Amino acid sequence: MATRQELKEKACAAIEERKEEIIAIAQDILHHPETGYTEQRTSGIVKDWFGRLDVPYRDRIAITGVKGQMPGGAGAGPTVGLVAEMDSLRVEDHPFADPTTGAAHACGHNVQIASMIGSLIGLRTPGVMESLAGRLVPFAVPATLIEREIDRRLEDFARRLMDQRIDPRQANIDWNAFREGQRAPATEAVGSAMALDEIARRENVTVSDADLDAELQRYADQTGHSLASIRARLQKDGELGRLAAGLRREKAVSLVISRARITKS
Repeated sequence: MATRQELKEKACAAIEERKEEIIAIAQDILHHPETGYTEQRTSGIVKDWFGRLDVPYRDRIAITGVKGQMPGGAGAGPTVGLVAEMDSLRVEDHPFADPTTGAAHACGHNVQIASMIGSLIGLRTPGVMESLAGRLVPFAVPATLIEREIDRRLEDFARRLMDQRIDPRQANIDWNAFREGQRAPATEAVGSAMALDEIARRENVTVSDADLDAELQRYADQTGHSLASIRARLQKDGELGRLAAGLRREKAVSLVISRARITKS
């Protein structure tokens, strides 16, 4: 059986051998930018490569998302998500902006997609995935999911400042830099949430009204407000759905832990 280092070298050699193809993918997407939820062409590129690399997939997730499945050949193990964003921004003065739409890959998502495909090329080298346990889930997503998570993090931070009687508009904070600093953890959070949502879907994990009421009551006891007032506020802010999703993911984590078995090698 090949060692871990030998598997890495084999995968990297395959990537190096096909680097011109991988660079061409990034260049192609760079010159055909599409904004969030409109990434039909980019989604098509991903599906084409998934097909070439024999990666089973589901498409039309959140309109344009494409989610693959690559089981390892060495038995059960962790599920690892490989997330790449597809969308571009509207930056009309960008040197590669689309002259009609003003869209441009100012954040380098074209490179993310190419890197994901390059990784799959390496992992599909004969003998690599067959030697790995668990599974890989390559996922091309409309970046709106990540942007929404970044927005949520900024809103939470701003709310904490206001709770301390600090006006976020007057605080000496570079909000653009702060926002970009949240991108990596937000991407990881979205990937983890997607993995837990998939587990919950497969295992039919649900959140009942009683589960939701118990969580709301816990908040009520902590804050001194009534359950009804907390429910009304969350409903007004559109947060009840997010709370229910969080509880569902917690149940999925508990389910995974309950089925975990520690074995001696």
